[in-house]
Amino acid sequence: MPQSSADDPGARAARGLGRSGVVAIAALIAWAASLFFDTYVPYGDSGKGIKGVYLLAFGWLALLGASVAWLANVFLLLALALRKHGGAGYALAAALFALDALRLNAFPDYGGDRPIYGYGPGVLLWLAAMGLGLVATGMRVREIGPSDGSAARHAWVRVLGVVWLAVLLAGSAVFAVKDRMEASAAEKARLRSVLFKRNAVCSREPPSAGAAKVSPAIVELKGESRGYPFQRASDVLRWGIPTVRENGYDYAYIGSGLDRLVKIEVARGAPTAVLEYSTETARKASPPAIRVRLSSASGSEILNSLWTPDGPGYCPDYRQLPRADQQPRKVVAEALGLDDPGDPREPDFWASVARVTGEVTGREPAAGAAWINNNAGCPEKHGFSYERARVERLPFHAFFVGEHAYLGVGPGNFAVCADHAVYVYSSGRSSGDYFLTISRRDLPDLRRHWSVNVKVSNADPALQENQTRIVAIAEENGRLKIRTRHYGHDQVLVLESPLRAEPQEPKDRIRR
Repeated sequence: MPQSSADDPGARAARGLGRSGVVAIAALIAWAASLFFDTYVPYGDSGKGIKGVYLLAFGWLALLGASVAWLANVFLLLALALRKHGGAGYALAAALFALDALRLNAFPDYGGDRPIYGYGPGVLLWLAAMGLGLVATGMRVREIGPSDGSAARHAWVRVLGVVWLAVLLAGSAVFAVKDRMEASAAEKARLRSVLFKRNAVCSREPPSAGAAKVSPAIVELKGESRGYPFQRASDVLRWGIPTVRENGYDYAYIGSGLDRLVKIEVARGAPTAVLEYSTETARKASPPAIRVRLSSASGSEILNSLWTPDGPGYCPDYRQLPRADQQPRKVVAEALGLDDPGDPREPDFWASVARVTGEVTGREPAAGAAWINNNAGCPEKHGFSYERARVERLPFHAFFVGEHAYLGVGPGNFAVCADHAVYVYSSGRSSGDYFLTISRRDLPDLRRHWSVNVKVSNADPALQENQTRIVAIAEENGRLKIRTRHYGHDQVLVLESPLRAEPQEPKDRIRR
């Protein structure tokens, strides 16, 4: 007896969901779930990834950069919406566009492109939705069974979806296990936030010093164009090294507490150790690898460590501003046999600054006096000198006293000398108010007597930020009388203020 059209399998499938409908619902659920999980996880210590909903809302902007992955969302939803008539072509297009998501190595953010460290569960769910879409639409073509034989021709779509899912799940599992088996301890900690890393994991553990040690008395820094934390001798000095040598000069701390300075003098004697920073370029368009060597004065090698590029960082971990327990500071301290100095902070200058209020009490004609740039009334070879610092290859903010130089003498790069004293100062504006910060020190030993932060209550229009120079200072009966010259104004302003006040931490620090 002939079968009626009402009993035809294709007709029954057209009236209901069929097995393909169940798979289609699973695809939709996987796609929706991916919106609430991390997808791409950037490099960094936070481990916070980008949620799928964020990429859905803003991923279309990547089309401007020739990335078409976002279009996979559109074609998948079209495939599921048009499943009644098959939709296999849309599902196939969605899968092809989705593959472009694996090509991205960075995604745009407010601060610029952020390199991708690894993939979160959201990517797995999203790609799984594409595979389920292939299976659902491939099954649907078979269910509706068109008489033109296209059902047989579209059977491969369902097979492709099954293969897609198998490769996705098996590949993710293999990469996840492999990464964790090969990763170093620090890398394993970062892998907790991802299924697997986008690039090869770092398998090298941080370097450690051998049994041999070298005296840290005088460590000479070498290497052209050194990077952090070896860029300046004063940076390495904080690690607890007694004397750091650079460009023929020795750097060492003098003083203590709130008035710790760095004294710079011509090198004397041979160094006890040589610390060398160098870079090695492995391939074009790639950050260079960093090598740190430490050797004794006789030339015997104590330490030879290499850090290779890994995304925006290095393998193993390398910090540009390392704490005592971070590399490369840790291994250098070990090789030098230094006691762990902890993480000493720079002296807080503002903890010993008295805040006072002064006022403009008069005006005087400048009488054609020459504009003084850095130092007023200072003896020869005393004060700040950009030209001398450049010639002698010293920091531009060094303060010279004869043949010696010092760092940390005050908050500014301007000085006024009077008798056996030097007044180091800076000027600036904050919230509409004008400030002068002044420190008095003795010449030639630079012992500090006091520091004040003067707020000018009736700030004159002639007071201009970074264009004010003090031409003279006098201390009379516990008060300061300050004469200032102002660029572009042929006049001298006279300011007066108290000299003493209870030291306190200012709420709005003027650190100019």
